[in-house]
Amino acid sequence: MSFDVYFSKVSDNMPSRTTKNSTKTTTPVDVQDELTNVIEANTIADPGTMDLVILKMTDNITKVINIKIGMVLEAIAGHSAKLQKVVKRPRASFFNDYSTAVVRRRKVFDEVKTRLKRIKMDYALLYSATLNIMVNGTPKKLYTPEEAAAFIDSLG
Repeated sequence: MSFDVYFSKVSDNMPSRTTKNSTKTTTPVDVQDELTNVIEANTIADPGTMDLVILKMTDNITKVINIKIGMVLEAIAGHSAKLQKVVKRPRASFFNDYSTAVVRRRKVFDEVKTRLKRIKMDYALLYSATLNIMVNGTPKKLYTPEEAAAFIDSLG
């Protein structure tokens, strides 16, 4: 079967387009009248109406997009502030498995550690019970709480 059978009858199946003034007679049709009829059928009452509709629609879309972008930026700002707080405090906690004797030796430094926290000095309590205080970037090791208290008093 050839394709001619399918394509030859296409024009027969299509509806014929007629305008208001056109007829199926052999009388000549004025092209200008036909054009006027088509323009009148497709004309909106106010030509500026469509422009206003498009402008209003784009304004509404822009407002919605701006609101959504603002919400996303606020969420990002809130989470970045929380993230910065976490990043700025580099603390690591480990659960030590010290013997009872070591825990007692470390416990005597508690008062000295609170004084160091109050004056905002960097320190570390090394194993087993040695206090390491950073003074102007250099470490100072102290082995007893009395020695540490005397050193803190000498700082002022």
